[in-house]
Amino acid sequence: MGSRSVPVGGSAIGSASKKIIEKAKETAAELLESAVSDIEFDRGAFKIVGADRIVDFQSVAETAAGDSV
Repeated sequence: MGSRSVPVGGSAIGSASKKIIEKAKETAAELLESAVSDIEFDRGAFKIVGADRIVDFQSVAETAAGDSV
């Protein structure tokens, strides 16, 4: 019998990651002064679709953490 921990845990991590990225897009949109719908996440950074402006995940996380303190 195989272990279910990888499929179940992997699915949970994937779901949580998607939720984190979607929430982080809100902060990235504020930092980039753009609409959330115009923000995409790629290779560890958030950017405005069709533009050169980006903000990295660390900056978004630090800003979000500062908002909750």
